[in-house]
Amino acid sequence: MITDVRFEDEANVIRKVCRDFCRKEIEVSALELDAHYDLEKLRGILVRSVELEILTMLIPEEYGGVGSSVLAAAQVLDELAYGCAGVATIFAYHLAALVALIEGGKEELLKELSAADSPQPTMLTLAGPDMEEREDAPQLVEAKNGLMLKGVIPLVASASLADRMVVFVREADAGLTQVLVDPRAKGVSVQPDEELLGLHTVPFADVVFDGCLVGDADLVGERGKAEQAYKKARAALNVFVAAIAMGTSRLAYSRAYDYAQQRWQFGRMLVDHDEIRRMLANMVTKISMGTAGYSQALKVDGTGTVSSWRSDLAKIFCTDAALEIAVDAIQIFGGHGYMKEQGLEKIMRDAKMLQVLPESNRYMEVQLFGAKG
Repeated sequence: MITDVRFEDEANVIRKVCRDFCRKEIEVSALELDAHYDLEKLRGILVRSVELEILTMLIPEEYGGVGSSVLAAAQVLDELAYGCAGVATIFAYHLAALVALIEGGKEELLKELSAADSPQPTMLTLAGPDMEEREDAPQLVEAKNGLMLKGVIPLVASASLADRMVVFVREADAGLTQVLVDPRAKGVSVQPDEELLGLHTVPFADVVFDGCLVGDADLVGERGKAEQAYKKARAALNVFVAAIAMGTSRLAYSRAYDYAQQRWQFGRMLVDHDEIRRMLANMVTKISMGTAGYSQALKVDGTGTVSSWRSDLAKIFCTDAALEIAVDAIQIFGGHGYMKEQGLEKIMRDAKMLQVLPESNRYMEVQLFGAKG
């Protein structure tokens, strides 16, 4: 088995608490939620997570939050993903939205999120600007009664679950504006959830803006000046996805290892076959290197900013490795690996989806060519 020496002792207490929560609340429901989306059961998990302060862990202490680092949040998501990559992804988009709000200086909302007395947590999600030009891309337009948001954002994660959406809109002058949107507001329409290959726990849906009013209180930071906030939120989300990929990879490895120790094949235990040992060793190598990669991806440079290309590389490596590990785990199980009750085919589908969040790995590789650190 893997010796867990991933994190410093200071983080081990939080990690253990989140691991226990994962086993008791997430892992036991993962296959059921994958087969049948249950909003109430999902909300129950989110409500019970409030005691752990996962949803407010990134909010600075002066605003009533925990004040944890983005890396600490990634380590928590790594643990949660061992139970279900989909549930961890919901937390990831919420935390990435928090990064954007913190950078944008939305102090009032941060205090509100920390001091909420309601047992139902306020859930956030993040919707970035389109990488490709589209005629129906979101845009802010001037109207008699103020700014209006028009356009469509396809496949927004947690769209039907979120209470607030942090939306980045590309302006005509190529600047970025960060807008806080209530999905239930007039002029906002969340379309029916899409049934995708994996991450069935995450409700992905198109969001249509048709004359949604945007007041001064809805603008996060200065209009057209949200580029830095977006870069930080995107870097955080990439690392979160990388951490989730490693968490679900650990689950695939663990099940494959246990099965190989119990299965008798061709006169000896499966784990005693050289090829099986090679596959298991290869899994451990990828998990170890991937975990080290995302842990280093958020190191700041001399100016105190995060190098976004490192987070891109971590996300690409970890999600590609997760899919490879899932496929190898299924190979070790043989035909049993494709049976839904084993959970490995879910891990494979989830890993494939992680490769395209928030952008596809192949697109990111093209964009990274020639990128500077």
